[in-house]
Amino acid sequence: MSRPPHIHTPSLVQRPSGLYVPSALIEAKAQTARLLELPEEQLPEKTLLVVGEPPSDLDAVFVAPDPEVLGVRNPTLSEIRRMLAVVPLEPALFAVSAIASAAWHARRDQARHLELAEEIFADRPLLGLLRRFIAEDRHHVIFNEQHLTILTRLLIECGAESAPGAEMSSSELDAFLMALVGVGGLSARHADPFETGAKPMGWVPWLLRSGLYFDRTNLGSEHGRARALFVELAGEADSNGPNWLDLGEWMADDLLPAADQLGFGFAMGALTKALLPDVPTVERFIAIVPEGLLGGNAAPNDVERLVLACSASREEFISAFDGFDDADHLLWDRTPFEQRPFFRLRDGRLVLLSPRFLESWMGEGFYYRLLDAAMRRRDPDRPKQKATLRFTRFHGELMERYVERVTERSHIDQARAGVVRINGERAYIGKRGTEQKTPDLLLNYATDLVAIEVTGGRPSRRTRILSDPSLIEKELATRVIGKLTELDAALVDVLDGTAVIPELRLDLIQRVWPVLIVPSTLIQSEFLWDYIDTKAPSLFSHHGALQAPTLFSIEDMERALSAVEEGAGLPQILQARISSVYRRMPPSHFFERHFNSSRRPAYLDEQVRLFHAEAAAALSLRDPGS
Repeated sequence: MSRPPHIHTPSLVQRPSGLYVPSALIEAKAQTARLLELPEEQLPEKTLLVVGEPPSDLDAVFVAPDPEVLGVRNPTLSEIRRMLAVVPLEPALFAVSAIASAAWHARRDQARHLELAEEIFADRPLLGLLRRFIAEDRHHVIFNEQHLTILTRLLIECGAESAPGAEMSSSELDAFLMALVGVGGLSARHADPFETGAKPMGWVPWLLRSGLYFDRTNLGSEHGRARALFVELAGEADSNGPNWLDLGEWMADDLLPAADQLGFGFAMGALTKALLPDVPTVERFIAIVPEGLLGGNAAPNDVERLVLACSASREEFISAFDGFDDADHLLWDRTPFEQRPFFRLRDGRLVLLSPRFLESWMGEGFYYRLLDAAMRRRDPDRPKQKATLRFTRFHGELMERYVERVTERSHIDQARAGVVRINGERAYIGKRGTEQKTPDLLLNYATDLVAIEVTGGRPSRRTRILSDPSLIEKELATRVIGKLTELDAALVDVLDGTAVIPELRLDLIQRVWPVLIVPSTLIQSEFLWDYIDTKAPSLFSHHGALQAPTLFSIEDMERALSAVEEGAGLPQILQARISSVYRRMPPSHFFERHFNSSRRPAYLDEQVRLFHAEAAAALSLRDPGS
């Protein structure tokens, strides 16, 4: 057979001039490098060398315009409020809802952003400015969900009252569109992390806060993870455990069982078409009538409870934001919308404010509703204290069990073949005579050892909103640097024999791969890793076998396990990333180009299917004809 076409990517060396050159053309001598001529006979036939920019952690950064960038004046917040004071609230919210849905599904597709802008701005002069902005850079988009969220809040606070079914006049529409563009200027004024307040925020906290705001997880995986944590694993937990809580009872008492909540979310998504990507914008102007909602598929009382749990009136939203009218909360706080994704019109109809808010309600909303439930309850063992701390500890235990369960299921074939042995957390007596614990999971591949540590919890609302660098610095100190330090110390104890692991041959271990898993995505960059290196310069340097650490979100770990189920080895995946140009970038960059898989790990996929089937059954949809 003739040799098929293939792509060869050589390793590259950067010259002092900045030019990247294939390493095969470089000869290094005494700290100098010179280009070598490669004889033509050494080149493969029909060789084509393509030189391009190396990947960057900025590849995922996209920007939307503010008025000044477009060449027009930035209005002040007071001016935007005055613009919106003449805009009728209800028809404007229909418009924002439709735009938010279309923009959510457009993602970073410039063509779709431009199509949406052509629908909205029609023949207005601003459309030409937007076309020029899009053409300037491949990282330019037109619509920004942060801008739309700010506009939604300002509309609710300042918009004019309107009769049901009212439409915007030409002048009112102009005011609405001016405000839509103008809110971009509000965020632009706070875009410089060194100009966000009395104490400069710096790039690390600013990038992390932005990453938490704009992160988009896989909705189906969120469903499966929620079921695994709060239904299956919580149901299996020892009721005599120090942090045990009956989460199923909480959900049923405060609202409805988890499956009923998910089924209702899917029903609302279907009625609003919010979860469908290819719907004309004009068809997204939808209001749901709650009377008779879901017909015979759910009890009216249950539907009423769910409607109240996912919607709020104008007065209720204003009350939820009351007292939080500073710039940080205006620009970054969307919590009330995630708690109540629907706006309740005067006549009782429901308008979805954004697909993001509905997806949040159906995904991580389970965690936050349980956290709210804990705040309303007392710790069974400490009646004077709220159950909040106990819940977060229990959630941490459930996260550890989830990672253990999904990892074991993904390695079932390798374990049966004797390729890997998996050990859970073990207590041992440390060098100072105190009880210590090994990492949550140790995967022993004979010559390679993967050590996984799981940290639970999520950044607080204050941390995600306020321009106070100390909040995110504290988050990094406790959840990242502190946990990495603990993992480092535990691994040294394992490698010197202080902590004894069954069937671990220390004389065979050549490489140890430390992995820290956090539930929320922390956007990784050179800035973040330089910060970690500065704060803890000696991490994982106390033994020759220790490799550089890997920081994964739970979704990153799931993607790695999907590759394991398709035949890859976890040490191979970790080594490939650490030795690549993506080592300090978000892991998603690496997985998009290496070990890419469209499947979920077997355990997670099983949980997704079970939860969806239970949600359908909860709405009496077992009969395909119903």
